[in-house]
Amino acid sequence: MEIIQNVIHYFLHFVFPLGIAFIFFRKRWKQAYLILLLTMLIDADHLLAIPFYHPCRCSIGFHPLHSYIAIIIYALLLLFPKFRVVSVGLLMHMVTDYIDCILLLIPVCGIKFREEALKDVMQLSKKVTKPTHSTCTTSKQISTKYMSF
Repeated sequence: MEIIQNVIHYFLHFVFPLGIAFIFFRKRWKQAYLILLLTMLIDADHLLAIPFYHPCRCSIGFHPLHSYIAIIIYALLLLFPKFRVVSVGLLMHMVTDYIDCILLLIPVCGIKFREEALKDVMQLSKKVTKPTHSTCTTSKQISTKYMSF
């Protein structure tokens, strides 16, 4: 599952923006693609986290530039033509990271008891102030608890 998640993640970060730039900004697609790639600098806020990378952490709502308020601001930037390409890039980045969050929950949730499993995951995230690799182990234990087969 981890390999599939990485392929999806990097496809959405590098290949998909190329398609968006070419289809929607055809006259200046190279410039648009470069701007879309530069919006990935938003991940600099990951450096503020301790540890700055954790395989079981969802970026959305955790990092300051990945907050819900920030996402609303990125959406409002669509209203201004000069910032439209930047806005599209930032929103595509948020969607990509949100898809990562969903893929993180798949092994935890199963299908049958998704809501109950999500509550367990939320409880787990409140207990763990500094994420460690034991968080993943605990997530696997939750996953085993809720497997529908």
